[in-house]
Amino acid sequence: MRVAQFAILFPALTATSCSDTQAPLTLSSDYVLSTVNGSSLPFVVDSVRSQRSFDYRIVGRSIKFLSADSVQYEQASDIVQLLPDGSRYVVESACFGMRTVYVAHRSFVVITIDSNRFQPPAPVPIRYDTLRLFGDTLIYQRIDANRVLRFAFVSGQPTSPVCGSFAAPPNTRLKLTARVDYGMSLSSARRSLSAIR
Repeated sequence: MRVAQFAILFPALTATSCSDTQAPLTLSSDYVLSTVNGSSLPFVVDSVRSQRSFDYRIVGRSIKFLSADSVQYEQASDIVQLLPDGSRYVVESACFGMRTVYVAHRSFVVITIDSNRFQPPAPVPIRYDTLRLFGDTLIYQRIDANRVLRFAFVSGQPTSPVCGSFAAPPNTRLKLTARVDYGMSLSSARRSLSAIR
């Protein structure tokens, strides 16, 4: 009796497992970062408050699916100084574009991001960003400095290319550095820009 029940249940379990892993994931061709933790861009990721105040910001990100396993990924960030009059001075900005691979699953995609190809000051771990699909929005979450950052990519193209001002072709990293004459050390800030987040 038990053997018969097991023989009946096993095919059902197998069928359920196959349908769960092989169901197609419907993706748009283009996605653009809309908000981080519900806030619009640029989004302040880290800040330094001392004699001079600086913010490390996420300026933009975009994803373009090129084929069944390749994707173009771009992200831009900058470091700004908060001046006494309330304005912001861009100390350094950086952007990189990368053609890389991804794997699609039933409800999420995993994009491989190896920023070591840009030769950062020190080797950084290869990222495997898992983005989950909710409606027409891809959500990526990660823990940063004991908080959760929630990136929401909406379907569509950016109003202007993320790396447009840098004129970045695929698989390149470009930096625009403002003249620094404030007598400050930007080593930690530059490490933040170099360790692609």
